[in-house]
Amino acid sequence: MQRADKNIEELLETLHGTFHRQRQSAIDAELFDVIAGVEALAEPQRSAQQCSISHKTGV
Repeated sequence: MQRADKNIEELLETLHGTFHRQRQSAIDAELFDVIAGVEALAEPQRSAQQCSISHKTGV
C-alpha cells in the first residue's frame, strides 16, 4: 500500500509539472501575440512619423 501511495505522489508531481509547463507556454504565446499586435499597430504610426520628418527636413 505504501508503494502505491508513493507511485501516486510521483505521478501527481509529474502531472503538475507538465500542467504548469503547458500553462506557462500558453501564457507566453498569448503575451507574444499581444506584443506582436501592439507592434503591428504602432508600425504605421512610426512610418508616417518618419515620412513626415523626412519631408520636413528634405531628407
